[in-house]
Amino acid sequence: MGRAGKRLETAVRDRLMGEAPVLQWDGAVALAPHHERGDRLEQVEPVGRADALAVHVDHRTQRVQECLARFGVLERPQRPRDCLQVDAGADAALAQAPAGSAQTGEQARVDREAEQQRHAGERGGAQQRADLAAEAAAGDEDEALDALWELVEELHRDAAAERVPDDARTLDAFWTSASYLAADPSKGVILRSVLRLVTIPISHYCEKARWSLERAGLEYREERHVQGVHRIAARRARGGATVPVLVTPGGAIGDSAEILAWVDRAVEPERRLFPRQPDARRDAEALCARFDGRLGPCARRLIYVHMFTQHEMMLGFNNEGVPVWEDRAIRWGWPVARRFVERALGIGPGVEVGDEAVVWREFDFVAGLLEDGRPYLGGERFGAADLTFAALSAAVIVPPVYGVPLPQPEVLSQATANLVARAREHPAGAFALRMFAEQRRPAGGSEPRVPQRDVAPAPSPRPAA
Repeated sequence: MGRAGKRLETAVRDRLMGEAPVLQWDGAVALAPHHERGDRLEQVEPVGRADALAVHVDHRTQRVQECLARFGVLERPQRPRDCLQVDAGADAALAQAPAGSAQTGEQARVDREAEQQRHAGERGGAQQRADLAAEAAAGDEDEALDALWELVEELHRDAAAERVPDDARTLDAFWTSASYLAADPSKGVILRSVLRLVTIPISHYCEKARWSLERAGLEYREERHVQGVHRIAARRARGGATVPVLVTPGGAIGDSAEILAWVDRAVEPERRLFPRQPDARRDAEALCARFDGRLGPCARRLIYVHMFTQHEMMLGFNNEGVPVWEDRAIRWGWPVARRFVERALGIGPGVEVGDEAVVWREFDFVAGLLEDGRPYLGGERFGAADLTFAALSAAVIVPPVYGVPLPQPEVLSQATANLVARAREHPAGAFALRMFAEQRRPAGGSEPRVPQRDVAPAPSPRPAA
């Protein structure tokens, strides 16, 4: 059989198989010989390289799935005992000696003993390799996260994204085509134009920026993104890695407190949120900083922990108004997206216990300020501290009036609904709900104004038959 195999190999090697299949990338192509007659067909001159077709079908979700599959995100991770089973199979294969061996029985016995000793060492090595595989598996999610965000960044800057109906204009295209508000903060001069606000729709920090803009009556265009993609959008808007980012003629503002202060300087003095008196202003800024640093992060982590148990429902609200491909990507890649949120916010086992304690402590602090009967935290006028506290408490009171729809208690799990009910019943929670009901409207209007956005509005519900 060995000689016959060699003859066959020689015959195949000596047989004329035709010219190289591809001479060069766009060169002539020689077809393979006919499988029956062995004759060579004529060469076919290829069509020169053509530009890619204008793609109207969105394949980007499939690319995200392929990225997740490449790193095993959607597959069962290999367990250490799987590695051991593979090595056990290898041991069995190595233990089989070829038939017809010329070795003597004594030599075969000596060889078998040597093989057994070698395999014993290999089995110890297999356990070590299994341990290394388990350690490597712990880093798989981070590697998949990095690869996914690289892919998302590529998709976000892809020119084809501009042809998607839900994302008609990218950030850079809007920068060159839109008119902007030009305001001199020192004089309060406002010219007719439009600002740009980059957000995560449900974010309470983004709601703080939306509320301040709409209260001031400033035109703006909101660009909504899901978690993860928001970092790319924020960087491209030159605002850092977090949202909200407000793009103005003078540059990008990447902090909700700074946005609030900028907007306040652009309105008439009598409508400003910060007091004129230096001492009163310092007090208001101190309250805002306290809520930003304590209530905001803890309330956000607390509600994320609650909503992770009902993520399908959460994503329906979370993705309100984002581009379609982002909605699909976060749904298909939810395990990676959840890991990203946990890592970014510092969510770990039991973190919600401490966060809830901080939330109630801040609520008690606000209730103490209101005990003297004052209508607002700063006295007789609605101010920056009232807006900041109400916006950041939205994570646990889920107000009916908000920049985007929020899930109400009747659709939440029992544990989350109980948390919301307790927050709403608290004096500070009731105060925040009152701020939304009374102040979350533009001046002179009876209904909240719907800002301009880059996405198509959600369809209206069908009337009852």
